[in-house]
Amino acid sequence: VRRQKLAGILIEVVPNSRGSRTAIIGIGINVDPPPPEVSPELRSGRVALRELGCAFDRLHMAGELLLELQRALEHPESGHLLDEWRARNILQNHRATFASDGRTYRGQVMDLDPMDGLIVRLEDGGMIHLHAQTTSVVEYE
Repeated sequence: VRRQKLAGILIEVVPNSRGSRTAIIGIGINVDPPPPEVSPELRSGRVALRELGCAFDRLHMAGELLLELQRALEHPESGHLLDEWRARNILQNHRATFASDGRTYRGQVMDLDPMDGLIVRLEDGGMIHLHAQTTSVVEYE
């Protein structure tokens, strides 16, 4: 919102006891602005629902979020979730800098891959997949 972060996700995929993989999904929504004692670096680039004048009930919002997540995960083959993801991807076709696995990358976001994360064309013309669980956006244009 206004080029500021309102929410974020963290996804970690781990092996489970059945020999397959389990995704652990963390979803954070900025409801209240950070308290004044939080450093300016951590406060910048973020916006909270209350700062936008939104009226909401946290429990209702959490319930709706879980229902939508369940609907999306029940029918992954429909492509609906990926289409919605692409429609809201503010990085699409923009240049950005990313931190991933201890390295920094700069390039243009070309697409999203549901299994491999962001597809980025690097400044040297090469293509790379940046996985959600190990990648952060440092800045974007």
